[in-house]
Amino acid sequence: MEKEKKASDKRVKGLIIGFAIVMVLTSSYAAVSWWNGKDAAKQPETTKASMLDSVKKLEEFTDEGEFIAYFHHFYNETVCYGRVNSLNWEEQTAAASAILHSLANLKPANEDLAKDFKNIAKLVQEIENDQKDKSNVKTLHRYFHDLDIHYNGYAESSQVFQVTKFK
Repeated sequence: MEKEKKASDKRVKGLIIGFAIVMVLTSSYAAVSWWNGKDAAKQPETTKASMLDSVKKLEEFTDEGEFIAYFHHFYNETVCYGRVNSLNWEEQTAAASAILHSLANLKPANEDLAKDFKNIAKLVQEIENDQKDKSNVKTLHRYFHDLDIHYNGYAESSQVFQVTKFK
């Protein structure tokens, strides 16, 4: 009887240890998964590469609304959620070049929109001239964000930065 009790105790201890190991591993996996998912600035390299490729392959925009929406999306993907602190300057320079090429063809009838496009052009020229100033990129995002709301009726955000002349 004594042997059976010792064998039973060993099995119970083994099950408890096994259960504890499974719980520690599961908790560790959950914590690591949560931490990696929490940091939005950590994009897969393929996402960064595909964003850069898509900007490099852009044709000049001829529609103001499409131009505004595209670059609002671009800056959402490259600037928001802390990504402004780890900018890919090759990507930002390619976007600046694409913006300048499109602005050369876009001739808005609205005077305020034309002023906003002129201000955007000044900011992207600085980026194209290798001035790696994060505040310029942040301001560009704010221009495209506000213009997307005012021009296109973008409704996914109600926050307006009040940087545009066009309302």
